[in-house]
Amino acid sequence: MTSDYRWRGISLSDEAPALQLGLAYDAAGGWYAGAMLSSVRRPFGTEADLQAIAYAGYARRMRGNLSWDAGAEYAALVGESDYNYPEFHVGLASQRLGARLSYAPRYPDRDVPAVYFELNGNHPMGRRLRLLGHLGWQRRGEDGDDGGDTRVDAQVGLGIAFEPFDLRIAWSQVSGRDERARQYPIEGNDDSGWIVTLSRAW
Repeated sequence: MTSDYRWRGISLSDEAPALQLGLAYDAAGGWYAGAMLSSVRRPFGTEADLQAIAYAGYARRMRGNLSWDAGAEYAALVGESDYNYPEFHVGLASQRLGARLSYAPRYPDRDVPAVYFELNGNHPMGRRLRLLGHLGWQRRGEDGDDGGDTRVDAQVGLGIAFEPFDLRIAWSQVSGRDERARQYPIEGNDDSGWIVTLSRAW
């Protein structure tokens, strides 16, 4: 459960709590797959109340602590097919830092591509506490007279392990939002806010 479901800095739950359920499988040979369901609240100005994401990929360890992976995902708003989109990614990660480049050939509700680059890091601060950080950059392609859109989002927070639960508290900020280009969220949502997420793994 999360207090605000933010997708790359933008709230898809209208700054309200969201329930989420995920399923993941990692094979010994490096292949992985999974799916996630999340409640949403009128994202993109639609009446949708559920998002489904399916993903699959392949990861391989390199020398030292480095590993790379490549994969694809498909995100769908239940009942709003115009906002469904595929995305492909490649990534490189160490034990504490990861980088990923994603490409969506069709931006939600627009037939233009989008590129997203992100850095994610974590730093232990004790047996249960860790510092978390995220920085993302997105560029959406041109659409007619619209010259495209560039957006930056960031998060910084703390993760606290309470076996079998994990608590995350983070501050999220997004900048460079263009009303014509972003198409979401509902007008009036803030560019920044606190996010509290409680999860449990089985």
